[in-house]
Amino acid sequence: MKSYDVIVAGVGAMGSATLYHLAKQGLRVAGIDPHPPGHAFGSSHGETRIIRKAYFLDGNYLPLLERSYELWRELEAESGKELMKICGLLCIGESESEFIAKLEEASWEAGLALDCITAAEARELHPAMQVPEDLVIYHDRDGGYLSPENCVSTHAERACAHGAALFAGEPLLEWSADGDGVRVRTANRTLTASKLILTTGAWAMPEFAKLGIPLRVRRKVMFWHRISEPERFRSTPVWIWARQDHAFYGFPTLDGATMKSAEDSGGEYLEHPDARDFSIRRDDDEALTPFLHTAFPALVHEVDRAKTCLYTDAEDRNFIVAFHPEHPQVLLASCCSGHGFKLSSAMGEVLARTVQNGMLPPEATFFGMRYWRSM
Repeated sequence: MKSYDVIVAGVGAMGSATLYHLAKQGLRVAGIDPHPPGHAFGSSHGETRIIRKAYFLDGNYLPLLERSYELWRELEAESGKELMKICGLLCIGESESEFIAKLEEASWEAGLALDCITAAEARELHPAMQVPEDLVIYHDRDGGYLSPENCVSTHAERACAHGAALFAGEPLLEWSADGDGVRVRTANRTLTASKLILTTGAWAMPEFAKLGIPLRVRRKVMFWHRISEPERFRSTPVWIWARQDHAFYGFPTLDGATMKSAEDSGGEYLEHPDARDFSIRRDDDEALTPFLHTAFPALVHEVDRAKTCLYTDAEDRNFIVAFHPEHPQVLLASCCSGHGFKLSSAMGEVLARTVQNGMLPPEATFFGMRYWRSM
């Protein structure tokens, strides 16, 4: 039974990046996951994920975002793969909306200068999009998208190249404290380590619940609609459009035949992530498709395909990173609340530092302090 410095349970966006940074530093590390890296059963898939500096949740994320951009480029250079495409981002909403107010507040607090543009300028950037003149539009020149399956698999591949062991296809059955270390049992083996990091996404709910930290899991659906005049959807910005009680987002066409989009708001809450329905229901796009017909008149047509994913939400939508109050050798890291993928490269570095130093680095303390106080 081989022993490790750190075991990472859950090799999705956060876990694969953490495994990579630990292995790159020369630690003896192992990753375990029920599925191969880049799978479609959790939250880290779907062809594209937005990366942006225009943050409307909290300006505290900007230093981590800056670091994420650097680390994605470094991973591209190391692997020889293209993982990130910068094409700009349009943020669209009503002047009195909470979306615009939070975007302006967070950008001001972080010292981020966004371009406020006109509807005509937005149409120049995205020729297929019809934006009413009375809406507020911000252009984030640094916005774009990541390839999530490639990002996760590349982090995992490079971690293994740096000496990590990866046990894919092996569900975590149980873990227990073993003196100052941990013992982890999978479907195929038992491992021991000095430290354990739980980055199991929605499947971390029971662990957080034991600590009195409520998480909620939402079933979300991503759609690819067929389009006409695809040249008007190529090389366009990513977009986020808040409309009344809904928030929608979408991407440039990658295949010249379809456009991916989804609703960030709403979604079905699940008692357990295993209860997710992978089939697509008639009402899954009841708000999205009518919106697309308004925003892209006569250019967006029937649904070509769709995929489900999971959001794991905290009450305030911020990440949670905290050591287990009874077992300080166990680090809990989950709850990306639907906006974490872009930050996963930097969060892998943060978690690697945290598990070694026994505390969060200064730029990430706001992820855990509210829970440390209650523990």
